[in-house]
Amino acid sequence: MLPTIYKIGIFLAFLVSLNPWFFVNRQTAIIFLSGICVCAGICLSRRSFVFGRTASLQCLLLLLFYISISLSLNAFGLISQALMFIIIATLLCLNDDDKIGVLQYVTMGMAIITAISLTAFLTIFIIGIDLPYTVGTYLNYTLRNYLFFLKLDGEPVFLLPRFQSIFLEPGHYGMIVAFLLYVQKFNLKHWHNLVLFIGALLSMSLASYVLMLIGILFRIWATKKSLIILFAMMCGVVVLVFNNINGGDNMVKTLILDRLKIENGQIAGNNRFTQDYEREFAQKSKTTEVIFGWQPHESGDFKANAGYKVYIGDYGLVGLFFCILCYFGFCNGYQTQQAILLFLLYAAAFLQRAYPFWMSELIIFICGIPYLCRKVGNQRTYYLEFR
Repeated sequence: MLPTIYKIGIFLAFLVSLNPWFFVNRQTAIIFLSGICVCAGICLSRRSFVFGRTASLQCLLLLLFYISISLSLNAFGLISQALMFIIIATLLCLNDDDKIGVLQYVTMGMAIITAISLTAFLTIFIIGIDLPYTVGTYLNYTLRNYLFFLKLDGEPVFLLPRFQSIFLEPGHYGMIVAFLLYVQKFNLKHWHNLVLFIGALLSMSLASYVLMLIGILFRIWATKKSLIILFAMMCGVVVLVFNNINGGDNMVKTLILDRLKIENGQIAGNNRFTQDYEREFAQKSKTTEVIFGWQPHESGDFKANAGYKVYIGDYGLVGLFFCILCYFGFCNGYQTQQAILLFLLYAAAFLQRAYPFWMSELIIFICGIPYLCRKVGNQRTYYLEFR
């Protein structure tokens, strides 16, 4: 059994990429603290970590991935990246049962944070009890800080504001929760999954909703394909209802459904790139700079938010290649269908929120895939094997 201090270290690594407000400007220190906890856990339970053939291959691919996204960093940034690589690499040396144990620990931690945040959130906005707050700026986000949760300052409120717990952006929170729910097969019988599901719904994040929808379709496809038509009909009823509630003037229609409309040949909510960045990307993609990236974020000339084009701009096609190769390598030895579906879910998220280097995403993928691929009864399964 893994020592608790190791799991605490992994959970700190998981949280730091999501930017809880009390970690802002302390990320490097938290990564160091996480590394200390992980190293202490290894010392206490050395036999739990086996550096075998599969783990060595996966660690090599992970190292190449980290190198590909670190080419433009200074010495201090390289040290931070090296620590993150070591933290994630330790997960690859665990057996499947221990990986699942880490996943459950992380999920439970997120559920407890969400439950506390939800309690304070609903106390204020449903019961109507005023709690003190401060207004501050965290990494370009101006937020109301209620201590137990944050709220975007000045955002339009319908029935409720968007829920984001203690994290800086509801979309980031919603995306990670969608991944957690998928790898645990949307089992809402467990209270921690139900709490996370409620939190994701209240986040009103288009990315979270789309990922959960895709995830549910993948689960149906993998288990009972005959239910896909019924699920599609249920989705149609939901869309029809919210299009007509209060004459269409409601939170779900404004924040979700209207952003799914097609405008000028693309989805209205697909606004991840400015026009300036689109022009820049079109020009650079025809030059050799696209191979290793041209780091548009470092120049400060373009305020593109996120998405695959920004990732290519930052790390180039080489970075994209090693990212795909690394995640594909994590699937080695697991049931083919489940592994590919999880890979495709991450690929869908990558189109709009290209954060495959976040430790939270890496932890969920590495520790979630064994849970997804566990054998049930005598079911025949096929496995991805790299020889």
